[in-house]
Amino acid sequence: MLSNIDLNVVSGGQDILNIFIGCKLNSFNGFYWMRNGLFGHDNNGYDKFVSFGPSGDLVAASTTKNVIVIGSNTVNYVTPIANYQAKANARNLNIWCCLSIHWDVPAGANKSSVWCNGKKLCNFTARTSSGSNHMTFGDRNPNGIAGLDGSIAFFGLYKERVIIDSDIILHHHVSCKNWYNIDHEIITLG
Repeated sequence: MLSNIDLNVVSGGQDILNIFIGCKLNSFNGFYWMRNGLFGHDNNGYDKFVSFGPSGDLVAASTTKNVIVIGSNTVNYVTPIANYQAKANARNLNIWCCLSIHWDVPAGANKSSVWCNGKKLCNFTARTSSGSNHMTFGDRNPNGIAGLDGSIAFFGLYKERVIIDSDIILHHHVSCKNWYNIDHEIITLG
């Protein structure tokens, strides 16, 4: 589904983007090196998008190395920077999960993060990139090259706003427990 949401940074704005997604995968089918795009605005510059590799490893773009991979398999010659965790595995087929990706370019090195079911999977370094001015749901770019074989039940977006870890955990708690009845461990920050 193509939208008029523009993820590009407006003049004078800050490149901060927080995405919360309630999703599930039905299969790892696809013909491209990545498939099952959840959302994106990529126009062939590794602009902000989230999709999966052929074995269900998570791929997030707009990083200093173009993409990061989370999982146990190399995807298109990119070695994973973290693995999934117990009760925080977006690769599981036909099971709902809560994902969130937080790009914070102004914060600097290793200040952006990926979360699944209330657990931080990794930190990474985000970069600014200009993508399409139309965001798509269920693919990584508006041209439709990595279509989702699955479902998206919830999509939340915060732009130009820093969200602290305790608020990320709260979002995950509400989504996981109340909407998807996901059994997850609540992490407390102390």
